[in-house]
Amino acid sequence: GFNPFNLQRIWNIQLIDIQYNYKSLLFTAIVFPIVFFWMMSFSIENDVYTMLDTGINMMKYYVFIGGTIYSSYAFFEMYKKPNNQHWLMLPASSLEKFAAKLVLTFVYFFVFAYLSFLFAMSVGQIFFPSDSFINLLNINNHFVGNTVFPMLKETFTGYAMVNAIFLLGASIFAKKVILKTTIVYLLLSVLISGSLFLLNIELFEAFNQAQTNNNTYNFNFIIDNNNSQGLGKLLYFITIPLLWLLTYFTIKKTQVSHGI
Repeated sequence: GFNPFNLQRIWNIQLIDIQYNYKSLLFTAIVFPIVFFWMMSFSIENDVYTMLDTGINMMKYYVFIGGTIYSSYAFFEMYKKPNNQHWLMLPASSLEKFAAKLVLTFVYFFVFAYLSFLFAMSVGQIFFPSDSFINLLNINNHFVGNTVFPMLKETFTGYAMVNAIFLLGASIFAKKVILKTTIVYLLLSVLISGSLFLLNIELFEAFNQAQTNNNTYNFNFIIDNNNSQGLGKLLYFITIPLLWLLTYFTIKKTQVSHGI
């Protein structure tokens, strides 16, 4: 029978996407490291740690801003006529098309940003050599362990949510994806925040009522800050795959609506 998930077909879809967008990808691959290095050169005269901190922050902003744009245009072939029929008719399942776009916009994009950052750092050492740069290669370096790795982790997890939100938006909206997705996101954020605020009021009133009546209800689990943070992280990491799953079903629905 037909296998709905084949790595070779996923790779072929990615190659088609790269061939179709090679001009913009080539422009980004050349220009971004140059701009990266140019911005870092302002702090390079101080010390390598300042330069590294500047570079990491630049990479973070690039990942969030550039990744938002890249993810938002992930499925433009699905809606752009007359080319949309060609993309929808590609000999691949909806799952394979989704997986190809997810890897391109999330994994490849993040790795590209990180490699550009390393390239800019290496070029910086050619023009502005520093002995302390060698120390950064030591994994036991405190600056690397306390600053670099946590910021990379923060950027990676943060971009996972950005990618999930705007990839879903790209699969739903045919035009003005960033604007429409942002508006929907803000409206949902206000709605959810308002609901949580009302829930907190209800819990606070229940807690006061329990104390007034000398009841022994245990509200410690809810009040405990560590538990609240843990619950927030759990919801955060549940939301990301849920949004990706919704994106897949949207693609599948679109293909079915076209009789494919």
